[in-house]
Amino acid sequence: MTRDISWNEYIDVTARIHEANNALARLIADTLTAQYDGAAAYLVLDEESYSGDFIGLVGVLDAEGSCLFKFGDYTAPLPPLPPGSPLADAWGSRDPADPWTLAKAVQGLYQTGAIFDRLPVDRLPLASDSSTAAEAHYCLLLSTAARPDCWDFEEAATARLVRPYSAPRPPDRCQTPLPVPPDSR
Repeated sequence: MTRDISWNEYIDVTARIHEANNALARLIADTLTAQYDGAAAYLVLDEESYSGDFIGLVGVLDAEGSCLFKFGDYTAPLPPLPPGSPLADAWGSRDPADPWTLAKAVQGLYQTGAIFDRLPVDRLPLASDSSTAAEAHYCLLLSTAARPDCWDFEEAATARLVRPYSAPRPPDRCQTPLPVPPDSR
């Protein structure tokens, strides 16, 4: 049996979920960055079912689009965290080198309504292995070298977007004055 909830309680709960999602996304990003000595930039994701109720792991790319790790049967481990890493405590008894640990964390974000960026395939000089990067893939930006495919989202989507890191936003071309042609004076 559920109890009644006020609008303000609901807003507070959703804000806490959003904060928790951002914190978990940051933990995932910091962990993968540590596991790949700062080279990890994109965790590539893909909706694996037509119902849209599951998101799977495709691979980890560096800022240039080279594949650092390709998920397959979930038995090949990711690199371990560096010895003495404080990130290990945040994972508790779970091993972040186990792909299932990462899959469960990402699935938790997805099931609580988190929205991920689209992989910017147009702007990545992708390596020859294009199976880890397709237009339909989503991604979690893992470093300040990562660029989102789209900077602006609707207000409702922005509240659910998890983007722990990204490259600096370029200047908005729409607000930059265009040069006046010399012959129009």
